[in-house]
Amino acid sequence: IGLILDIVTRDIAASMAGDTTGFFARKNMFGMLMGMVFFCMVLYIQHSQITEFRSVWEVILLASILVMLLLVFVFPETQADENKKKIGSSSVLGMVQDEVSTYARIIKNNRFIKLSVVEAMFGIAAGGFAGILTPWIMAVFGFNQFQIMMMLLPQVILSLFCQPIIPFACSKYGHRSVFRFAYWADRAIDVMCLPLLTSSFGGFPFPVLFAYLKTPFVGAGSVMESISSKLVSPQESAKYSAIVQLNMFFVGSMSSLMFSRIFNSEATTLVGKISPFILSSSLRLCGVLVYLYGWGQLNLEACDAISADIGKEAEEKEKLEGDKKTD
Repeated sequence: IGLILDIVTRDIAASMAGDTTGFFARKNMFGMLMGMVFFCMVLYIQHSQITEFRSVWEVILLASILVMLLLVFVFPETQADENKKKIGSSSVLGMVQDEVSTYARIIKNNRFIKLSVVEAMFGIAAGGFAGILTPWIMAVFGFNQFQIMMMLLPQVILSLFCQPIIPFACSKYGHRSVFRFAYWADRAIDVMCLPLLTSSFGGFPFPVLFAYLKTPFVGAGSVMESISSKLVSPQESAKYSAIVQLNMFFVGSMSSLMFSRIFNSEATTLVGKISPFILSSSLRLCGVLVYLYGWGQLNLEACDAISADIGKEAEEKEKLEGDKKTD
């Protein structure tokens, strides 16, 4: 469902002129609203202290089967006619080979996609610490799951209201300046928080407080989506979305395994306790190398193009209003 939604929103964005940051911000706000509903459901499960999860997993399995059927029977409708015929007349192995070769060709021919895949690999791998964050806080600070989720509930709500901050800042200070500031501020927070992770303030563990500190940057994803809609052609949009999803699945699964292995709930030294976070920060710093190699410059150039489109739209609007006054 997420893949289909991504394809549809990218197609709509491609048909829009000028800045699409606001469009993606509204889409992400809706996603966060749905996420809040899911978060509350998980909170209820934690509060009720369910010990038999068989019925929960049965619902998840049925939902997964439904999504798989939608992808099998709905997703081909987004392909070109010649691809539909090829899919209908090929074996499963041939379909997979054709799809993979198409991905390889797109990655090879589009430098932005190539660098984005590599940068996302480091980002997704670094995000694997999220899977062990709750048990890590439980081991270091002694809180239970319900207490941790209650600490994070206001942050989830704040994220919804903070989503427009970055798009608004872009309209006021320009996409290039805001993108560059948000990127480096986010990386700086990751490094600065390392020595404080085992401390608490006002009863709140510092990992939770740093989640609040990053809340104003949640809207940066809308800028990234707007940039990618500039640098990825409509013809490549569906395949690019599929590449992003596959990258997330494969790297995310390996990352979760890696962080679960490095996490030691009985560690006594500071380095031993924060080793998952050291690994996460190191992976994100590797992503910085991709930024410096050229990915960052491509994004900044796209930011300039978006700002130029906004200026052009403003000039055309002003000219139109002037013509109306003259008439």
